[in-house]
Amino acid sequence: MLKQSVRIALQHPIFGVGAGNFVVVGGTWHVAHNTYTEIAAEAGFPGIFLFLWMLGVSLQKIRRVRTLPAYSLNVDIRLWTSALWAAMGAYLAGAAFASTQYNLFPYFMVGYIGALYKIAASPNADLTEGSQVQDAGKGLPGNVANRDREVAWAR
Repeated sequence: MLKQSVRIALQHPIFGVGAGNFVVVGGTWHVAHNTYTEIAAEAGFPGIFLFLWMLGVSLQKIRRVRTLPAYSLNVDIRLWTSALWAAMGAYLAGAAFASTQYNLFPYFMVGYIGALYKIAASPNADLTEGSQVQDAGKGLPGNVANRDREVAWAR
């Protein structure tokens, strides 16, 4: 199936054979079990280029998050960054053995990475660690003091 998907991609390099049509053109009614070659066969080389570009930009954004001040100051940002880094690595490896181009998982990861980058790069981000920060004046955990401040702001 891998060789067949590469052959179909080379026969139809610009537009491919259409989304979901690899099983029809291949004649075996099986998917390629390789996301990259199946995208190349179904969407052509522009489609695989855009898919790989999207994944590459997401990896760059995760790398940039690790250089931001918020990464070293906020445990939640460190946790999300590490989790998304591991998820992207696992997806990139797993996509070579499964047809996942029509699942939402990779696109959700890209969205989460973009959101994490915007949050970490925001100059107005509250970089305190929420419930682990003590309010010296009241002796209340930071999340209780923050909740009181949010309630007052909402009024």
